[in-house]
Amino acid sequence: MTKKKEENENGYESGGVALVGLTIIGVGIGFLVGNIIPYTLFGVGAGFVALGVFRAVLGKK
Repeated sequence: MTKKKEENENGYESGGVALVGLTIIGVGIGFLVGNIIPYTLFGVGAGFVALGVFRAVLGKK
């Protein structure tokens, strides 16, 4: 089994995309309301939660 396939089965690939996406959404909302730092931190936190969910769901066989 290749390393790329192992990463995808563990949810790292999908979770990484969710982490980056939610962080960017947090930054965008922060720009809209004029409070970038708290919303960025919220986006990062939500991204890590999503990463954990993807790893838990995709990591099970």
